[in-house]
This record gives sequence, structure tokens and C-alpha cells, in this order.
Amino acid sequence: MQTHPLNPALSPRLAGQAQHFTSPALAARLERSATPYSAQPTPSSGGLVSQDLKIGRKRLVYFALLFLCGYLLLGARLIGLSDLEGTRVAQVATPPAPLSHKRADILDRNGAVLARTLNRPALVVHPRKIRDIDEAFRAITEVLPDLEPAALLARLSNTDRYEIQIKRNLTPDQVRRLNAKGIVGLDYPKLPSREYTQGDLFAHPIGYTDIDTNGMAGMEHVFEGQLADLNQTLKTSLDVGIQHIVRSEVQAQMTAFEAKRASAVLMNVNSGEILSMVSLPSFDPDNVGASPKIARINAATQGAIELGSTFKLFTVAAALDRGVIGPNDTFDVSRPLHVYDRVISDYHPLPGRMDAKHILQESSNIGAAQIGLRLGGKELLRFLDDLGMLSISQIEVLETDTPTFPARMTDVSTATVSFGHGIAVSPLHVATGVAALANGGIRIQPTLLKSNEPSQRPQGPRVISQETSHIMLDYMRNIVANGTGSKAQVESVAIGGKTGTADKYGSNEVVSSFVSVFPIDNPQYVLYVVFDEPKGQKESFNYATAGWVAAPVTCRIINRLISPLGIMPVRNTDDLWQMMQKNADRQDQTINEPTSCS
Repeated sequence: MQTHPLNPALSPRLAGQAQHFTSPALAARLERSATPYSAQPTPSSGGLVSQDLKIGRKRLVYFALLFLCGYLLLGARLIGLSDLEGTRVAQVATPPAPLSHKRADILDRNGAVLARTLNRPALVVHPRKIRDIDEAFRAITEVLPDLEPAALLARLSNTDRYEIQIKRNLTPDQVRRLNAKGIVGLDYPKLPSREYTQGDLFAHPIGYTDIDTNGMAGMEHVFEGQLADLNQTLKTSLDVGIQHIVRSEVQAQMTAFEAKRASAVLMNVNSGEILSMVSLPSFDPDNVGASPKIARINAATQGAIELGSTFKLFTVAAALDRGVIGPNDTFDVSRPLHVYDRVISDYHPLPGRMDAKHILQESSNIGAAQIGLRLGGKELLRFLDDLGMLSISQIEVLETDTPTFPARMTDVSTATVSFGHGIAVSPLHVATGVAALANGGIRIQPTLLKSNEPSQRPQGPRVISQETSHIMLDYMRNIVANGTGSKAQVESVAIGGKTGTADKYGSNEVVSSFVSVFPIDNPQYVLYVVFDEPKGQKESFNYATAGWVAAPVTCRIINRLISPLGIMPVRNTDDLWQMMQKNADRQDQTINEPTSCS
């Protein structure tokens, strides 16, 4: 019998087993348990081998079960992702939908878009990926020359940050040109951006957003919550076409008379809806920081200033309605009025005595002061408060100012407030107050929102009687037909109104304004235009008063608004008769043809 060369006592069979097992300890145990020169293993050695084989089998079964469980779990997951009814899961892998707009649109009253949100490409740099900073700097500045060079270079060199936003709202051409440079480390993600389709036309009432499309001013700020709901567009009462007309005429007159600023408000006297709100100078809502501070002030609702003789309308209306004066009562306007140490005089000397109608026609400070003194300061303030002229205008913008007026109404302050001095309000206050005088005596709520069901009758508290309203319409018509507002006369429609020229304290400058109601026989609209610090021109004989500055532009605006507003030609027989007499000598004109304004 052969023996193992290293252990002669180990049989060849056991020697083979010892070589098969890798464990040295197990091999040693086999050698110790073997009987020399015996061809068969001992009972004890055979039991040990059988036990080790059982352990090996258990391990194999254990690992097999683990693999089986893994396959079962994987199969269950695949079944879960599958649709046994035939619907494919491939829908999950479809390309992502475009980025949704983060902000709802703002519309004019006819549905034209005034503000919307678009996803536009931005330039983002990854400083760690840029291989040549100088090359990237030259490429970017060539395409975007308006960037600050030092700031751009610092951003490109800032490897502490993974990505840095350089500029938003790139044009497709700018993206194409930058891509053509082949610079590694530039990216062009699309980010939400607010777009104002009419430029600066509605900058003040609509307002603007910040870079992340959060409302910062105007209606954008007031309606932040609604605009964040993408299912709700905001429909305003504003009208793009009408705003263009009013804005262009006011801008031209402001330039012609070199005024510091100008404003205009066009309001429906029954619903309070504002169709046009102009404030000049204006600003670019896409680049607010580039505009001076004065351009960001909404002159129609902010910057309360003394507006002058327009206030005489309110003084006369209050006195008539309270029964303090009658239509036939007269006042001596031939001499300056002394109220303590204050002397009140008129712009031009006026003869004799005048009733309220002619006091307004000639815009007499002396006459208005006497009416105000008879009414009383407290009653005058109470009436102005009823009109809403002593509190902030409740309109859908936050850019409003609180009116200023005397804390105590002495005889002097009562006399001066009666003709528009010593009290400062916004143009919107005046337009709202005159609307109440024109619509039958109801104070309406001004609004920048379109009414879903506009009422033909004004809704609100009554401030004067229907009879007083009719008298005031007659007085306003007379001012345009025969008084200081004659240059506002429109031949194709009957209008009424009132001039206002206020001196500015501490300077020789004035504020010139004109408020108009049209058509006067069936009042629908009030238009108020204001020019701050106009300069007299050669054509106006160096006058900068309301009759020369604000009245003529009112005529031009109304002439252009007749068709867009759907206003019929005059129905007042007296006006129609005058037009027919004039046209009899001018066969080249028709009754409905608007004439040039003075």
C-alpha cells in the first residue's frame, strides 16, 4: 500500500482528501485521526467528514435562497412597473413639458395683453469649467457690451461658486452668437421674465415686478395673490387705444410748454372705471432703475399739489346744495377782498356784482371766497370730506398720497380753500369729485378694474341733490361756452368744464389744469389734465395759465375720443343751431366733422 510522501501513515485516499480541503487545521485533524497502514478510515474520521459536507450543503442552500429572493423582488418590481391591461409606462419617459408661466396675464378692458410672463434664456457661467478666462471675457463682452467689465471679470474668476447668473432676457441672436464662440462653461437656462407689451404706456397704473417676477408697484403689487394663480387673468378698466390718444396729446402739450411733469385721468362718471391714467415723465418697467425718481412718481395719484380754481366748483355746489346761496344771489367782485391781513384779488379786474354762475365763468377768487365764507369753513370741509377729497383715494394702487388741508378753518383759510389754495390733493381726487357733480350727485368709487356688469346708474352715497347737479352742469357748460374754458370748446360734442391755475409757493411757477365733463347733456366721462410748471410760449403770448395750456389740449383729446368712445354728435339744440349757422358759411365742412382746437 502506498503512503503519502510527507506522512507515510496517511493512506492515499485520505491524502487526496487532505489536499482537497483548503483549511490547514482540517488537514491536520485528518492526519492525526488516520490509522497507519490501514486501507479504510476509522469510524471517528468518517463522521467528521460527513459533518463538514453537511455544513457546506447548508451554505449552498442559504446562498441559493438569497439569490432566489433577489430575483423574486426584482420580478415583482418589474411587474409593478408594467401595466397588465396594455397601457404603456413609456409615458413617464416622455420629454418634460415646457416651464409654465409663474404669473398670470394683465389685460386691458378689451382683452389686449398689457403684461405677461415668458420663459427667456439667461446667461449663466460655470467658473470651474472655463478653461481660458480672458477668452471667455472677450467673447461675452463682444456680444453683451453693456455689461460692467470689472464685475464680469470678477464673476468669471470666482471659482468658489459653481454657477453665476450674468444676464437675463437674452435675445435669440445673442444666444446664437455666444454659442458660436464655442466657450466651455456657458449655459443658457430659460427663466421666467415679465414682459410689458405696451412698453411704458401703462407703467404707473400697472406697475412692475422684480427679477423673480414678484410684484413691486402698481396693480402688479396689489394683486400679487391673484396673479400668482395662473387660472385668473386680471382684466383692467384701461383701454390701450384711448390711452395712446390721451398720452400722445398730453405729451405733445407738455413738450410744447416745457412743463416739469403732466398727468391725465379719464373716468366714467357712472361706474368709476378709469379708461386712461397718464403720468409723465414715465419709466421703463423692464428697467426701472435707469429712470429718475420723478419719473417713478404717479402724478395722477401721488404728489398732492394745490390745483387752484377747479375747487370753485365744489365751493359753489356745497353752498347751493346747503341752501346758503341761491342761483340769483350776487356778490361784489369789483374790489379786492380783505380777510384780516390777507388781500384776495382776481387775475383780471371784474366790474360790479356777479351771481355764482358768472363767478365761475370768470373764475373770480373774490366771488368764490365770499361764497365760501358764507358757507363756513367747517361746512366746506365736511362737504369735501363727503366727496372723498380729504382721505387717500381707494384705488387699486398703493402709490397714493394723503391730501393736506388746514387743521383749523379760520376765515383766512376758509377764503383761500374756497378758490383752491391751502388744500393739496391728487388729480384723481378732483376727477372723482367732479364726477359726483356731473352724475346726479352720487359719489362713486374710482377703479382700475373692469366691471363685469357695468351699471348705467352711479352707485354710492349721495353728496348733492339731483337739482344741484343739473345746476352745476349748466354752470360748467357756460364756462366753456362763454368763460375761461372757451379754448376747450369742441364743436362736435357739447362739453362743460373748469379751468384751474394755482401759484406755487416760493416760485413764479404755476400749475395749470382743466377738468371737463362730456357730453354735457348726458354726462358719461370726466377728463382731467394737469401741467406742472408750464412755461409761457410765444404762441400763448407768454401765458402759462390753464386757459392757454390745459384747455386747448382737452379739446384735441375729446375730438379724437368721440369715435373710440362711441359718442354721438351733439343733441343740444342750441349747440346744433350754432354749428349749422357756422357750417352754412363753410360748405366744405359737415356737422359731424371735428374742428381744429385753438
